[in-house]
Order: sequence, then structure tokens, then C-alpha cells
Amino acid sequence: ERKEFRSNPSIRLTYNKYGIGYADDLKVGYGPLDPPKFFGPEIGMGWNMKRASSKEEEPILFLKCAMSGSHLAVEWLSPSAIAARGGRLPDYTTPDYTFYEEEYGVMWRTLMEMWEDVQRYPNYYFKGEKKVSSEKNTPSDAEDTQSQKKVEVAGIFWFQGWNDAFNDPMRELYYKNFRYFVDDLYKTFGSGSSDDGKKND
Repeated sequence: ERKEFRSNPSIRLTYNKYGIGYADDLKVGYGPLDPPKFFGPEIGMGWNMKRASSKEEEPILFLKCAMSGSHLAVEWLSPSAIAARGGRLPDYTTPDYTFYEEEYGVMWRTLMEMWEDVQRYPNYYFKGEKKVSSEKNTPSDAEDTQSQKKVEVAGIFWFQGWNDAFNDPMRELYYKNFRYFVDDLYKTFGSGSSDDGKKND
């Protein structure tokens, strides 16, 4: 007899695949392919984090921002990496593939849009108390003002790198691009840097 995976309303998930403003209880079905049988590492992480938490009643939210086949040097390129080039975008076009300007940094921008929406409507994302309009990306009624608690980022999981490995310039710049990426995450979510602000070229 086939058994279904359980869901837990105190473990929530928002996933860019379904657009800014989407949230649900963590469960199977939020993998890169169509539901209901696929899922990502958030399943095991979510349940283990909840078991380890000393505050059983406090909800956990996974902000899942993912794109199959993406590159740190292109889709995930962060502002500091672009600024270090004097604002110029790199060109990794090959005979087999063309990278267009709008592709550079698209996943970084998506992540920031998701984060801004979570901060703006914490009750919707953490408790499911607000329904966000899919058309306007705003709640159907008044803005969420019930919870004044600051949303705290407990950690970031990074699982990427395969596609950069097959392009020589991307592979050679991966370490440097990742340092810029981590520094920009610190600037967004908390203080610090990837190495106390020191850059190793």
C-alpha cells in the first residue's frame, strides 16, 4: 500500500516556480518537475529543522528560489560581481548558446523580490492568514500589519555549480563570483562578509 508524505502547517514554503506571492505547507510536489511526486532537499531539511527546534510553535519558512540549468556567472550574477566589472556584463556566448542581457542576474533579482514580499506579508507566508492576489502581488484586502515581528533568516542552502563547470571562463571565475554572491547575501540578510570583507583575487 502506497503511503503519502505528511505535511506540517508549521513548516511553510514559497517557491519562485509558482510566482511571487505563492506559499503553502511544506510537502511533496515542489520539485523542478510537475507535482505530485517530485520534491527537493527542502523536505528532509524542513522536518529535521523542526525536530531540532526548541520552539515547536514557531513556524519555519523555506524561501525556495531555483532554476534548472542556471549559472552563477549568468542568472545568479549578483550586484557586486557586476560592479567589480565597472557595471559591464560579461559575455559567455558560445557557438552553441547565446546569453542575452536580461538573463544576467535574473535569479538574484527574483530572490530579492521574494524576500521583499515575505517581509511585507509575514502573516501570509508564515501562517497562511492572508491570500495574495496572483494578479497584483498584493493581498486582496488590507496590507498585512498584524505581525510586527521582524523576519529572521536562519541560514542559506546553496546547491549549484554544475553548469559553470563546462564553460572555461565561468569555471575560472566561480570562486570570485561566489565570494561576491555571498557578500551580497550578507548585505541583504545580515552583517558581515564572506571573509571579514577581505577579497582574495
